[in-house]
Amino acid sequence: MTLKHSHNDQATADTCKFLGTESFVTTIAEDIEKSESPRTIAITGYWGSGKTSCLAGVYKKVTATSPAEITNNKQEQTGEYTGIWFEAWRYQNEVSPIIALLHCIKNHFSSSKKFIDGAGKLASVSVLGALTVLDGVIKQATGLSGFSKISEIGEKYEKDNLLSRLAADQINDALTQAVSVLLDNKEKLVIFIDDLDRCEPENAYKLLEGLKLYLSIPNCTVVLAIDQQQIERFLQKQFINLMPERKTEIDNQYSYLGVEYLEKLCQEAYRLPIPNQKQKSDFFISHLKLLFKDENGSTVIEDLNEILESYDVLPANPRRLKMISNKLAGYLRKVDGSNVKGVVNEDCSLFKEFNNIIEPKRSESFAAIALIVSSLSVSYRRIYESIELRADAARDIFDFVTAEKGTNYTTPSSAFYELNKDHRTTDVQAKYEHPSDLSIFKLKPLFDEVTGLHIYTQSTPKTISEIMHQFVNYFNHNQVN
Repeated sequence: MTLKHSHNDQATADTCKFLGTESFVTTIAEDIEKSESPRTIAITGYWGSGKTSCLAGVYKKVTATSPAEITNNKQEQTGEYTGIWFEAWRYQNEVSPIIALLHCIKNHFSSSKKFIDGAGKLASVSVLGALTVLDGVIKQATGLSGFSKISEIGEKYEKDNLLSRLAADQINDALTQAVSVLLDNKEKLVIFIDDLDRCEPENAYKLLEGLKLYLSIPNCTVVLAIDQQQIERFLQKQFINLMPERKTEIDNQYSYLGVEYLEKLCQEAYRLPIPNQKQKSDFFISHLKLLFKDENGSTVIEDLNEILESYDVLPANPRRLKMISNKLAGYLRKVDGSNVKGVVNEDCSLFKEFNNIIEPKRSESFAAIALIVSSLSVSYRRIYESIELRADAARDIFDFVTAEKGTNYTTPSSAFYELNKDHRTTDVQAKYEHPSDLSIFKLKPLFDEVTGLHIYTQSTPKTISEIMHQFVNYFNHNQVN
């Protein structure tokens, strides 16, 4: 197997067996299949938790193909449902994002091979009429008279379907009829909306309002992938923008205003499962194996498995896990773990330090320290920088995780200033955490005075601190101090 150099952040429509999303995706697909439309479903999760991949997985389940926007390979949908993939943030600068979505729907059907004849033209008058109706709705949404000048080709279709009586409150009737024709015996239209929480509050609000106005139709289901907390904040800001004179009142009602709005819009919300210790470890190791292979007697991956079985120190965030695996693989390509086994090279200050650790624990110490340094580099930049500069800097971490609450870490100059000291515990309450919250010091167990790495490897905090310092400098500068 050819190793990759690094992982990117590209989503995938394939469910991840390590994170337990297969059942999650299947449940949502069954909801779409068995429930009546109109219906809006939310897939909610934090930043980096895998919302886009799960959304793409559901798309694949119901359409029997992956979204072209994910795979860069457009295929004809063969499932029982027609899927439309819409990346909201790409269109947020449009005057009205709902218009961009309606254009996406129209473009999907107008380019569908099943509607194109041998001459490359639309073959059905009814299809032409349905597309004309979509054009009319788009014009209506832009403030133009969308139904006053219907093309001649669609007139008969419209009259047959009572569309001549169109008024603002009858747009949904027109869309229902048009979508029924375009679905061509498929069950329903399923619109998948991603990255709504990356939009500006005003644009996110406009799109949500547009969904209620135009796509609450009997043959349409909408699936949103959102960071619910972020959207609720957006809505809060937008409500204040709309009613600045009621700012104080709205601020006081923050806890439920956004929640109530989303509850009214979404009939069902599925919360992405947060991976447990084993799932995080399996996901992380599987990604690391695609980047790095133990050679020359190195046993880093095996040792990491042992460490991660004993210590729950990985973030519950797939995106950050991939970032840490990228960083760790980069370290391991440059710093050979086999050098800590057997007779240690006394001429290298980094490897010489491992003489202070008993032989059976050296390779595990190396693996753990490589993981710590990688995690610090990705998630705790200020601590990482202090370790590069000072040989005793990691001693501060040992002090931090064991110290009582005080004032020594509350000054902005402290490397630990951003960390939430209330989470310096491993009791049951610490398990309920925001998976993307960098104020939680996930590496705490490795520096604990009772269960820390120095206890596990029968060494000392001084030794661990010195090795971490030498490790960073060895990688960054090809030198040790």
